[in-house]
Amino acid sequence: MTGRETQSFHTRCGRSIRLYNNNRMAQRSMRDFSHALVFSAEPLEDDVLFEVVIEKKNTSWGGSIEIGVTAESPDDLELVACATAMRNGTWVMSGIDVRKDGRRLFEFYGTDLETLNENDRVGVMRTSGNDLVFYVNGESQGVAAKNMPKPLWALVDLYGRCVQVSLCPRDGSGSVEPLDSPLQQPLQQVVQNLDVAMNVNIVVDSDAWMQGNGSVSGADDRLCFHTRCGSLVKLSPNFRSANAVDPWTSQ
Repeated sequence: MTGRETQSFHTRCGRSIRLYNNNRMAQRSMRDFSHALVFSAEPLEDDVLFEVVIEKKNTSWGGSIEIGVTAESPDDLELVACATAMRNGTWVMSGIDVRKDGRRLFEFYGTDLETLNENDRVGVMRTSGNDLVFYVNGESQGVAAKNMPKPLWALVDLYGRCVQVSLCPRDGSGSVEPLDSPLQQPLQQVVQNLDVAMNVNIVVDSDAWMQGNGSVSGADDRLCFHTRCGSLVKLSPNFRSANAVDPWTSQ
């Protein structure tokens, strides 16, 4: 047996976790919201999806499921309170961000994990091309990181509202084709949802400005973007033009 047929959770897990169903189901104590990390029992196989389904949520808490990979064996790593506190080679999808060792790689990546409900699925894959790809309900969210080390163990954090998950049953092949173009789908979704171009400029309407101010003098100086902006935005020297930055060249 290979691939997803043999997948299970590692017996070493967070103190708030109990494992059931031959270590294929993980449940967090309702009294806690953290210390609920679980890991794959074995290192990930290339091009084989590690996927869980959210079976139970508790709306009394804030936060949601997080998923990722770690280069440290579950036998040796420190069991911290949450996935984003892990270090030593850990990549985590948290909300709409991707983080490495707690530091943000991408501010906008894919589907917001905070919006997931019971019966929704999240997964992670290391490809034979050494890429890291996350999945939501079977759909690739794009390449999250390149030149990934090996071996890697999958991790799932039953954080906040997420209190129970199970490994998804084998689908026959156990493999999924990753998205070819890095971040192509997520960035298209973000732009489509925001309905803006990849670059914007401030343009002064002289007639409208004169009606409210009596003169166009000083309009260029007063109308500009704030210096505080997103990590993937580059402002022009006069702060009147904003351009989206390629995530790969900005790392």
